[in-house]
Amino acid sequence: MAENERLDVLQNRRWLRVMRFIASNPHEADVARRLTEAMYRTLRSVGNQIPIKDLLNAAASREPGFDAAVAQCRHDFAEMVERVAAGPVADGGPTIAQRYVDAVLDRYLDQVGLRLVGAEPFPTFDSFCAQSNEWKARIKPALKRLAASLESGQAPRVPAQPAATREAEREELMALSLLTGHVQRNRHGARIQLPDQSR
Repeated sequence: MAENERLDVLQNRRWLRVMRFIASNPHEADVARRLTEAMYRTLRSVGNQIPIKDLLNAAASREPGFDAAVAQCRHDFAEMVERVAAGPVADGGPTIAQRYVDAVLDRYLDQVGLRLVGAEPFPTFDSFCAQSNEWKARIKPALKRLAASLESGQAPRVPAQPAATREAEREELMALSLLTGHVQRNRHGARIQLPDQSR
């Protein structure tokens, strides 16, 4: 069975890899691609663990059984639907699904920022937020397509990537340890200090 998805960066191998990649100061387009792929893979996996389409539709239509359905799931991503649904909905504004996708990405980026700010390339939180906004603007069309897939119940199709990129990312995944906080090297040669989880 697939590993349960978590909204905690430190408990999610996929997003730990994204954090390490961002810390290596890569090209902006490469970060945008990594963020898009991570969002698609994460929410595709979430769709196999909870009835995400039903929850989003129930939230959008304000169905009376929505809160009970969220409670029954007992899942980080179901609770995020509940938080998003609690906010006001503006006519002509983003759909519940679009707000949900944005909220999930924001949660991950906020956590990444808290761990990377204070060192290059992000000396201040403002510098990280400015860069995050650029990444989000760049991938906004892909996020809208992802939200539409979730609403329709289709499994999100992860954008294709070259075989060399897949192989490099597979090697990176194998090198990542959730149990240690020692310094590791990523494929760009940058030294990344992972948070010490033994405390």
